[in-house]
Amino acid sequence: MPTTDDAREAGPGRGGLGAGPSTVRQRRLLRRRLDGLGCGVELLYRVSSNDSVEGSVEREVAHRSAVLHRSGIVFLVRPDRCVLLSHRSRSKAIFGDRYDASAAFHVTFGESYAEAAVRELKEEVGVSAAVTFLGKFEHHDPPEHQIVGVFSSHSDAPIVLDPTESAGYEFRSRSEVDQLLRTGSVTPWLRDGWPIARDRL
Repeated sequence: MPTTDDAREAGPGRGGLGAGPSTVRQRRLLRRRLDGLGCGVELLYRVSSNDSVEGSVEREVAHRSAVLHRSGIVFLVRPDRCVLLSHRSRSKAIFGDRYDASAAFHVTFGESYAEAAVRELKEEVGVSAAVTFLGKFEHHDPPEHQIVGVFSSHSDAPIVLDPTESAGYEFRSRSEVDQLLRTGSVTPWLRDGWPIARDRL
């Protein structure tokens, strides 16, 4: 699936969207090797505050020890400019029963921000579409300590939710999202990512 930032791959220590293994092919091979271990361990990027790669970290360790790692969100927009918000399942261990971006994800070690965004958009809401990079921010709301990549995507494809991730969804106008943020019933990454995306959707 094409993405609008694939041409901006960067090598280790440069803090780019694709920082880490130096080529797309190397990242994909690494992901396959990790998947083949069959041990149920999810490796994330361990990064500095400027998003330079320092190594890898297990997801559970990152949460337990507040290790800064990569994640991201996608805002899916319909032709009428309404934005898809998901409602996180009550069973989610972290910030359950809150409104969230259309899709939210961790960036698995071995993939780029954009690859993770396209993957999660398909897995969480059933939409295959290109994504556009809008910016990044850092937040620390325990147990999460993350550099969050913000993406937009445009599609009017039917929504098919992953019931393990979301209890429902709503399309909202930008002013309605503004009002929702004031209630506090949203995830920290929606709270901090919306100002980056709002006027660019």
